[in-house]
Amino acid sequence: MKQTGQDLISVTKALLRTSGDFSAALEHLLNPSSALGPLWCRSDDGLLLSGDPGVRQKLQEKYSEEGVAKRVAFLEVER
Repeated sequence: MKQTGQDLISVTKALLRTSGDFSAALEHLLNPSSALGPLWCRSDDGLLLSGDPGVRQKLQEKYSEEGVAKRVAFLEVER
């Protein structure tokens, strides 16, 4: 929080949107307009958790196969 000058809520949101990736969250907080790729949102989390293979394919197109795999792992830890 000291590095970015952001409050706890902003830092927590950045970590949630980047699946807990500290370096990506820090980059997002320091440079919000940087091209990190799409950040996760609750609605996409809900779609991912639906288990629908077609929806998963669309999410892989948006976030990449690796990004979806990381998000699944992140959400499993969160439970």
